[in-house]
Amino acid sequence: MLNVILCDDEQAVLEQVKAYLGRMPAFSEGDLHVSCCGSAEELLRSRELEKADLLILDICMGELSGLDAAKQIRQKNQSLCLIFLTTMVQYALEGYEVHPWSFLPKPISFERFSACVTEAVNQIYRQKGKRIVLKDGVDMDYLNSRDILYFDVLDHTTRVVMADYKKNYYTRLNTVEQQLTGQDFFRCHKSYLVNLRHIRRVLQDQLIMSNGEAVPLSKHRRREFLLAFSSFAERSHWQ
Repeated sequence: MLNVILCDDEQAVLEQVKAYLGRMPAFSEGDLHVSCCGSAEELLRSRELEKADLLILDICMGELSGLDAAKQIRQKNQSLCLIFLTTMVQYALEGYEVHPWSFLPKPISFERFSACVTEAVNQIYRQKGKRIVLKDGVDMDYLNSRDILYFDVLDHTTRVVMADYKKNYYTRLNTVEQQLTGQDFFRCHKSYLVNLRHIRRVLQDQLIMSNGEAVPLSKHRRREFLLAFSSFAERSHWQ
């Protein structure tokens, strides 16, 4: 579940941004909780702020600006992902001291909004894990992507492997891979999808996972894998 707070003193903007979020493919059904605030003062009083993952905040509001509110929030919460909305570009330089993810100029286009928020959401999911859904007959299991070591194909089923859990599901590996787009998983072999976070050693034709198990690395995918793993390692270093 991703918790998002929208804060703007224009009701029309709040409704527009909330509608944009509802149109985005980055969110699965039931994976998004949105709350709205009409002023910076209301935002700072909100109980939703404690569990928020993403804050979309207008800079220019009433007596207390969004920038001032962000400075107070950052004193208590360094990890909250923050996106500023603004009509005044000159505030951007001052806004960088609170380490925003990005600035979105008004009026807000859906294309630019969607691209910016999708990147932010992918980063949030990398840090906290993304909920994925796997069907077990008529039932459904909900798993956190961070806990998954790898998937493999076994007897026409897809098996999930976690540190203390293994289970087969009647679903295609391609379907699982689509759910994990942007979440640092890599198809290292036609029958294996690995979590880069859980790789401990890279051999010529194998990957050693955090549970000590070896996963095959296809020679045809080795170069692409090394590029992906290098990019992941660089990002992890700065997180």
